[in-house]
Amino acid sequence: MTFTASKMLRAYFRYHPELFAELSRLIYRLVRQFHPGAARRPIRGGGLIAYRSSGEFLRFHPHWHAIFLEGGFDHDGRFLHIPFGNLEKMA
Repeated sequence: MTFTASKMLRAYFRYHPELFAELSRLIYRLVRQFHPGAARRPIRGGGLIAYRSSGEFLRFHPHWHAIFLEGGFDHDGRFLHIPFGNLEKMA
């Protein structure tokens, strides 16, 4: 998944780089909250988020690349697959 900041918010990231970490944590929390709702039971997923401050042409363009499990593990250690095919609810 890729997340980006709107042009209105980019100036805040330019002058307050600590916001990159804050937004990374927010993205992770949002996906962790999405998984149990989609599974209709408590599960724990996992993911990795990396942020970048520039795009292809080296202009300031804050964005985040994220990799998440398509599902999570329940209390018994079984993996429950939740495909990310329909992301309308997450959007």
